Formats: sequence, C-alpha cells, structure tokens
Amino acid sequence: MASDKTLALKLTGDEIKKAILDKLDQELSRNCIFTPNLTYDWFDGNITATIRLHELGTDFPAQAVIHASAGTEAEGEIQEAEIEIPIEKQPPNAVRVESGQEVPSLAKDGKSGKTVVKKIQYARKAAEAKAK
Repeated sequence: MASDKTLALKLTGDEIKKAILDKLDQELSRNCIFTPNLTYDWFDGNITATIRLHELGTDFPAQAVIHASAGTEAEGEIQEAEIEIPIEKQPPNAVRVESGQEVPSLAKDGKSGKTVVKKIQYARKAAEAKAK
C-alpha cells in the first residue's frame, strides 16, 4: 500500500523483550554446537544481561542474571560456547524490522475510508545480512 505511512511509536516493553530474545536466538543459531543434529546429556549455563531503558528523560537500568541447567554432569569432553551480544541504539521501527516484528503504520481503511493504524510486516533484510 503506497499510501501507508509508518509511525515512529515508542517501543513497548514486550517489543524490547522480543528484540532481545531474537538477538539471542540469532547468535545461538550461528554457533554450530546448537544444531538439531547434536544431542547432549546435560547443560549448565549463565546468562547475564545489562539493559538501559529510557523514557521521558529518565534512564531505567535493568539487570538480569539467569541460570539454567538440566541433566546430570558426566565424564567426557565438554563443549563451551561463550557469546557477547552488543545491542546498539536504533530507532524503534528499525528494531521492529530487524527483529521480525510488525511496524505500526497509518493507512486508509478500504471499506470506511477512515485513517486507521495497521501493523505491517517488513522483510528482515538488515537482520539477515548481519547473520551472514
């Protein structure tokens, strides 16, 4: 729809969580030890996240430390993956497109002719290019 105009609405907390989880998923998918072809008896890991949120002139720092494990540790070779995922400041709609989320846009309703806010899914070209 050529007449649609994207809106630069702020990101919701849910959109931010989805963007962070998308980055983690992409990074883990790049690592060959997280393929469906390999199986493991156990795993143990820690994830530490430091996130800065900004609203109405105020910074809201958030930290999370997550520990997950399953199975019983056994003898043998242990494979480790250590990753760091920097997340740079970007406009809200760039974050939405890069993480596969819909972008709010103004459009004319075909039936009533009224202006409505629709969610449009754009191709994830930027995210796909970074994955290569």
